[in-house]
Amino acid sequence: MKKYTILTILFVVCIFCVKAQVTPFIRGGVSFPSFSLDNRDLRANSIVGFHGGLGAIIDIPTLSFEFEPSVQLALRGAKIKNALSTQSLSLLYIDVPLMVNLPLTIGQTGVFAGVGGMFSYATAGWKSAGSAKSEKMNLAEDIANRFDFSARVHGGLRVYGHQLSLFYERGFINLSPSKEYTQYNSGWGILYAYIF
Repeated sequence: MKKYTILTILFVVCIFCVKAQVTPFIRGGVSFPSFSLDNRDLRANSIVGFHGGLGAIIDIPTLSFEFEPSVQLALRGAKIKNALSTQSLSLLYIDVPLMVNLPLTIGQTGVFAGVGGMFSYATAGWKSAGSAKSEKMNLAEDIANRFDFSARVHGGLRVYGHQLSLFYERGFINLSPSKEYTQYNSGWGILYAYIF
């Protein structure tokens, strides 16, 4: 964790040394997370989640692309079904995505597309079986890793300080506590951002 903190501080110092234009934003939206599973006896269906947080668009005049670091809360999970039962899992994450965008803008309008990585940490979780009431998860036992690293792609439209985007993300760290199958975060969503 100390390495990531030092790298983040160095990144921020470099941004201010090259006199970049920093534009903050707030963002929120709905997502449809699920799990990617490798067991044919199990099927994962999406749940309705959310993303919400803040960040900045960092435009460096000498480059044709921009950086978009942010911090957000996100609810992920899935309904996992087998022939006999259904289990619902919901996990609340703190995310730190760092995107690199290619903006195609004219004035204050345009489109953009981006790709990047995202570090996540699960802070809480809930599970339920069938129609039973949800109960709080013991994250140390119910998932294999609280940390996740994901790839993320997004694209959208900007119009006069408003941004509407679609995203898709896929985790690389196995969350399954069982040795019988692997379980990775995945999902897509729609986000709105207000750019100050």
